[in-house]
Amino acid sequence: MPITRFPKVDTVCADLIGLPYQSSLDCWNFVHFVISKSFPHIILPKDIFAASDFLIEIWSMFDNLEYMQLIQPWDIVLFSTNSAFVDHCGLVINVEKFINTKESTGVCIEYLSNYRDKMFQIVRLQHLY
Repeated sequence: MPITRFPKVDTVCADLIGLPYQSSLDCWNFVHFVISKSFPHIILPKDIFAASDFLIEIWSMFDNLEYMQLIQPWDIVLFSTNSAFVDHCGLVINVEKFINTKESTGVCIEYLSNYRDKMFQIVRLQHLY
């Protein structure tokens, strides 16, 4: 069941859509910024590897379950777009869409289904539950 007690991701990010990509605000720093802005009581490390201690795996590419059965707003989706390692991430808006930033588009909303073959893992902030 989707969470309802938190602000809507797309509402929080409405003013950010269309902003150009900045190396200082890459995909993880974008996710970190939005989470920190929306949940100031959560102290999430800026380093993605250190932040992993604050995340719970919800789904991985090795699971037999379909991710759409598990995903919720504010989950973080991790992608392997150009390698065997995670190299991109975004924030889940709903079972169909996520928001992210990348060099070619800046901040934008995209369909998860367009990245299904590149999805590596979905994680959730343990402090939200």
